[in-house]
Amino acid sequence: MEPKFIHRKKYAEKLGVTDRIIEGWMFEKWNKGQHYVVVGKQTLVNIPEVDKWLISQQELKQEEKL
Repeated sequence: MEPKFIHRKKYAEKLGVTDRIIEGWMFEKWNKGQHYVVVGKQTLVNIPEVDKWLISQQELKQEEKL
């Protein structure tokens, strides 16, 4: 079973994007407490919530093409 949270940099590696991309999404698109949490100085990504967000972004792109 995959853990619910993963460090921001590890999630970036998993997706194949830079940490700066994740950081941009955090500040512009994601909700703190829903998509990510900050514990001390570490940012942890909520994998199920962000995966849902990514799928919704893909669906929006497909609708724009119609």
